[in-house]
Amino acid sequence: MQTKLLRRTEGQSLVVVALALVVLVALSGLAVDGARAFEERRRAATAADAAALSGTRMLAEARSSGGNGSAIRAAVQGSLSEHGLATAQSFVWEAMYTDRTGAVISIVTTGAIPSTARGVKVELSYRFNTFLMPVLGTETLPAAADAIAIYGPLGGPPFGGDLMPLTLSLAAAIDMQNNAGVTAIFGPSTGMYQGSPGAFGAVQLNPNVNGSNPSGNYNQCTAGPVSPPATAPDTLNYWWCHGTSHEINIGDLLYNDPGNISSLENALEYRLTNSPVGLMPIFDQSTGVGGNTTYRVVGFMAVELIDYDLRGRPANRFISARFVNFFVTTGAINPNPNALDTGVYAINLID
Repeated sequence: MQTKLLRRTEGQSLVVVALALVVLVALSGLAVDGARAFEERRRAATAADAAALSGTRMLAEARSSGGNGSAIRAAVQGSLSEHGLATAQSFVWEAMYTDRTGAVISIVTTGAIPSTARGVKVELSYRFNTFLMPVLGTETLPAAADAIAIYGPLGGPPFGGDLMPLTLSLAAAIDMQNNAGVTAIFGPSTGMYQGSPGAFGAVQLNPNVNGSNPSGNYNQCTAGPVSPPATAPDTLNYWWCHGTSHEINIGDLLYNDPGNISSLENALEYRLTNSPVGLMPIFDQSTGVGGNTTYRVVGFMAVELIDYDLRGRPANRFISARFVNFFVTTGAINPNPNALDTGVYAINLID
């Protein structure tokens, strides 16, 4: 009798141990594979964000150059491949055009781009293998994500090196666009836009402030950008070489600062050599005279610096540049649906 009871007890123990092992493996699987699932879904979200941004950038470029959807699909596919998803298990993706609000218009095909398309939505999904959960019959888990990016006219560039301390009137900006490829001459007494030339080489890039604006020195160019930006000097040399540490938005006022621009020759040479393409603020109206002149910002235009002469007679000094037809930079999108479109765009994720 004792032998039978002993054997029965041993058999029951084996069952309990086996069940406990299954529970232990299941709990371990939830921990290990749950962490893996979180990581894979984060990976999917990162890939979707990058693909939406790449597709939207190509959308803006294709619309500018008369291209079609094939380039957009290739850009999305290339971005997904860079993130290692092209060979993922059961991987599928789709790209869709959206309007400026993010509402889906249609699937991105190799055909023509819809006239209202201002963004790209990317949806993707795939499966990944589990480590311990196959004991529960779950050999794979899903990962999925979607993202929307849109583009639009720049509403305000970020702190940093894109902005140049020149201003350009709206009439002059439109003329430069209509004569793309033609070098425009800017000067105090010479040049193409004598009716509304803007500020020749000396506009404040500290918005809404009519403060001191010394020329600075060339050491501010060679020393590199100041970090943190809040401590960057407000000087023309620094602005020409590294841009402004201030955020400039549509509607801000920039003050004129007619100083001795001949001292800026080294700074212009630095910019021309290292970063000839940059942004000029466009104004629609100016008020005041001399150092009290203000220019109201309504947009930004990308230009490429070509040449300059700051050492001759004042009447002969000039800076020359030409319009850049397509330029994408970081920054805020102008929310105004009728915003000035100068070919300078920001691309932002909205979902």
